[in-house]
Amino acid sequence: MQWIETFMNQPAVRKELGASPDATFESCNMKINQAFQLNGDVSHNTAALIPELLDAGIRFLIYAGAPSSLALVLPHAHALTAV
Repeated sequence: MQWIETFMNQPAVRKELGASPDATFESCNMKINQAFQLNGDVSHNTAALIPELLDAGIRFLIYAGAPSSLALVLPHAHALTAV
């Protein structure tokens, strides 16, 4: 999945997203993934927070991966359509 790292780490893309110039985008950071799993965050419905975040003016990117990746693209698309 090197293409997404290449794209997301371009200076123009990072600037448009408001990303810190000191951070580097990784498509799958296993340290963050492990913390997410071990803290029980996987059992929370974080999709329910999206409308409130959008109403507060918070911009974010939801990256679901390529259709051939491990990420499940269709459930994300259906959930976002419902928002």
